[in-house]
Amino acid sequence: MKKLLLGLALILPAITFSQIDFSNEYDVELSRPYDVVDAAVKEYFSVKGGSEILSVKASNAGVTISRFDVEDMREIKRKQTTDFPKYTKFIDVVYISDELFYYIYEVYSKSTKSFTVYKRDIRVESVGLGGMDKLFVTSKPVTTDRGRSFASMSGSDLNWAGMPEKPHFYVKTSFDKSKVLISYRLKPKYKDDKKNYDVIGMHVFDNNMESVWGDEVKMPYTESVMNNLAYGVGNRGHALVLLQKTSDKTLEMLGFNEGEIVHFDIDVETDILFQSFEIHETPEGNFLFSGLYANGIDIKVNWTGNVSAHFNSDGLFNFTLNSDGELIANNKIPFELDFIGEYLSDRQRKKLAAREEDGKAGISDLRIVNVHINEDGSKVFLCERQWYDKVMKGTSTKWVYFYGNMVAMKIDAEGELEWISKLPKQQEGLTGLGGMSFKYIHGKDKHLVVYVDNAKNAQLPPDVVPARHTDGRGGILTAYIVDDESGSVDKHLIFDVDDLNGKEIYQFKVSRIFEAFPGTFFTEVYLKKKMDGMIKMSAR
Repeated sequence: MKKLLLGLALILPAITFSQIDFSNEYDVELSRPYDVVDAAVKEYFSVKGGSEILSVKASNAGVTISRFDVEDMREIKRKQTTDFPKYTKFIDVVYISDELFYYIYEVYSKSTKSFTVYKRDIRVESVGLGGMDKLFVTSKPVTTDRGRSFASMSGSDLNWAGMPEKPHFYVKTSFDKSKVLISYRLKPKYKDDKKNYDVIGMHVFDNNMESVWGDEVKMPYTESVMNNLAYGVGNRGHALVLLQKTSDKTLEMLGFNEGEIVHFDIDVETDILFQSFEIHETPEGNFLFSGLYANGIDIKVNWTGNVSAHFNSDGLFNFTLNSDGELIANNKIPFELDFIGEYLSDRQRKKLAAREEDGKAGISDLRIVNVHINEDGSKVFLCERQWYDKVMKGTSTKWVYFYGNMVAMKIDAEGELEWISKLPKQQEGLTGLGGMSFKYIHGKDKHLVVYVDNAKNAQLPPDVVPARHTDGRGGILTAYIVDDESGSVDKHLIFDVDDLNGKEIYQFKVSRIFEAFPGTFFTEVYLKKKMDGMIKMSAR
């Protein structure tokens, strides 16, 4: 009898997976194996008109750059560069065009406790790096941005233990990619926020990484009376900082150009809370400011005694300023109660109804992850629930990271809601981002939201709460396809992330998915025996 039960236990998973109805709208191919490159940072780009892929992989040993042929996925050329100084750390790869990239990195000086930021050209044809060009040196030690969320971090933001580590420098480009902003925050002089004035470093470069201007600017208010909500850069080379005064919650935009500050008061509703904002330049040269708002913060105490604050989003707030700081659009889009309650358990819905009586119903821990601006001025927002908590695992407590339901919404050029859809999922893991969250791929008429799901959800009926996926335990690569015009959603199962057509694959990460050209996207996986492979997914 025991042998029979054991046999059933072994074959049931195979039966379950054999019943999965994978989508017939995608062809999935695995390349031939090639030598692995071990690196914490792995970035991928489409080059040469979509006919080739460029990979940039950074580690303590240096940087390895490779080119791959899109058609047969073979590696064309590879080169490792190791001539970096001690205490070097990757910041970003700046993409200007499919022939022009810059590798940006920091070098720490233990003697002066300052950072020097460098750039090196990425030479696509030779897969090499150009010479070291110094961009700037910080005047003092640099600290991390307090507003940075663990949930949006990539592999480069994880420390040796695989846990989140906030970066020192942030890179943003203007809409037309003609300007690049690198910003940072100097370490405060005092521990008392009532005495401290934030000093923000802002350096603006053109698309040849030649300096337009740069300065370390003292904010006009102490940290106790203001919060920096967002940073941005315009195609005219001016940097922007959106801040909120804590005394009266009013919003103010600061414009910087060659160190000079211009103040713009923003006449919008301020009796609500904002967690953070996104700044995006529009094709017309205006600036879209978008953030989730809440009526309050929830304080929760779990059974371990851990106290945590949770932002309870009530909707989306967005407004647009022209280049002179004038308000030209202002919209508040609340989440309806029925929408908030979608894909929640009966118990959670009852709690939600009770909270609504006190005006506290909302979507907890929701964050804006992607904003896509269309040519007609409309915008598509992709949001996701992201939080962490201390949870009992086995005989000990561990910090667990959660990535939950997603929200997709489209706003027209005037800021009014066209459609909103909730995309259900539940994920948890122990190493920060890992293989969780989602990858957004924009199509002409549709939007792809790709993630790894529990195999138990393969045949899940609509409106049923999905089973939770545990990071690192297999799963099914799944895509929600959202129609751009109506917001209607189709779900497609693409492949098993452990076994592709009988071939075992490892270290699958959604963050490594990238689009080579419309309808075809790739990801890189580990195949064992120190070999990697490329997976191509093509829409039929």
